[in-house]
Amino acid sequence: MVEGEVDAMVLTSNTGYSAATKTTGSGSAQALVEKLAGKEAYVVTDNDPAGKQYAEKIVASIPTARVVILPSGIKDISEFFYRNYTKDDFDRLVISATDPEPTKLVLETGYSSLDVVLGGLHSGGMYLIAGEEKSGKTSLVLSFIKNFVESGNPVVYISTELKEDDVSDYLNALSGESNWGQKHPDFQLCDVEEAPTLEEHIKFIEEKARVGVRIFVVDNVTSYRDESKLGKKGLLMLAVIHLNRGTVLREIPTRIKELIEKNEPGRIFDESVAVFRKPDADDVKGGSGMRSQTQGLILLWRPFQSFYSPKLNKLCSVIVASNRYGPTSGDVRFTFDGANKRFVEVNPTQPAPDLTPTPPAVDDDFSYGADVK
Repeated sequence: MVEGEVDAMVLTSNTGYSAATKTTGSGSAQALVEKLAGKEAYVVTDNDPAGKQYAEKIVASIPTARVVILPSGIKDISEFFYRNYTKDDFDRLVISATDPEPTKLVLETGYSSLDVVLGGLHSGGMYLIAGEEKSGKTSLVLSFIKNFVESGNPVVYISTELKEDDVSDYLNALSGESNWGQKHPDFQLCDVEEAPTLEEHIKFIEEKARVGVRIFVVDNVTSYRDESKLGKKGLLMLAVIHLNRGTVLREIPTRIKELIEKNEPGRIFDESVAVFRKPDADDVKGGSGMRSQTQGLILLWRPFQSFYSPKLNKLCSVIVASNRYGPTSGDVRFTFDGANKRFVEVNPTQPAPDLTPTPPAVDDDFSYGADVK
């Protein structure tokens, strides 16, 4: 791949290799992506800033492409052969072509106080998002995805549990729009019917990565060990996973007494509180082997579920239990709007422009007394 048509003709006439270009210089490389994805591709650009940017765009779109570095003082491939370099000289440059790391991605979640603690989500590895069943993991991760896509970043979402209509309902509720997915072509869904096995998920990710997608979310997995290989391609991976059960079932004594007095003991369990203790890293399914492959662990904690009091049911916290790019830990207080499948920050703050991970001042424990009254 070269920058101009003349360079393409010169390269082909001197080497016999196929040379591709576009007709508008060093602007957009995207037109080459579909045609060249999966092929052995090399980028030979001009020795100037525009040429470097062109090469970066191609590598970002086709991570398998490698960059051929021309000798110092040589402006472009046409000058290379004009100065009597030979095909053998060019072949030696091809053999030594570099395999550069794609440009680093640092993305915001859309929740400013959480971004302060995280320092942003960084490409090159996988983040785990863990929580109890029915705690809202899918709502949280889809809210992240919505922010990524609306910020201009293509995302592939692989759901092992939901069908296309279910995912659409979530995104429509989160956005307050109808047909959000159809309006945002940068959002690509692979649902449970399309790819039901882990092997198919990995194949699907690799295919999409070859054509330039760099953000992938897998929801829900209990074992996902291919992050290391994919991370080297500069991808940002989010994987949703369950926690081991940490429930303590408690009854409200005064309410139990009332129901017994009314001779309605069967309602005791209907009106009980499911109390979930605060999780930590050891509660993640898969144990330390799973966590060791991640660059960040985010735990979702909704202490009370299945309870008739909306104030209790809304309480939640997002816990950054480990993070390669920010503080060791930090809690961010949220409430959960079940009707709109939406998490809302209690104390939103503005993140630093460079996403410097300065944790907000939050209490370690909830104080429920005032909320329950």
